[in-house]
Amino acid sequence: MNWERKVKTSFLIQQKNIDRLDEMVNQLNAKSRSTLLDAIIENAYRDFQE
Repeated sequence: MNWERKVKTSFLIQQKNIDRLDEMVNQLNAKSRSTLLDAIIENAYRDFQE
């Protein structure tokens, strides 16, 4: 089973990166920033492990 856990967290992102993230969300038709960030983290972690 794939369990999802929502965790409230707070961190700072530079404004230019927020704008880029929003642009990516729109271009990729992602559900939300969180969904896209999850995918980015998963891909980066997989690359890190290789």
